[in-house]
Amino acid sequence: MSLDLDQLPPDLRDVVASAISAERAEKERLQSEVRVLREMIRLLHLKKYGPKSEQLSDRQLQLLEGEPSVTPEEVASEADLAARSPQAREPRVPKRDRSHPGRV
Repeated sequence: MSLDLDQLPPDLRDVVASAISAERAEKERLQSEVRVLREMIRLLHLKKYGPKSEQLSDRQLQLLEGEPSVTPEEVASEADLAARSPQAREPRVPKRDRSHPGRV
C-alpha cells in the first residue's frame, strides 16, 4: 500500500509524516535491540559450549541447546563437521574401468 502525502491536507500531512517517522525510528531501535540480544545469546552459547563452538552456526548452536546433555567432545566433532564444506572435499572420480556388459 502506497500513500502519497502530497494528496493530504497540510495539517494532516504533518501528523502522518511524524507518525511514519516515529514508527521508522521505533523499528530501527527494535532491530538494533534484536541484534544485541542475538549477540548476547551467541556469547552465552560460546561460553557454555567452549571455544570449539565458535565454528558452529547459530542454527547448530540452537540444536545443541535442545539436547539434554552435550559433551565438549560432541561440540568438537560438530565443529569439525561444520569446518568441512562440500567444496573442500576431494571431488569424486568416476570409475572408468566398468565394462559394458553388451547385448545378448
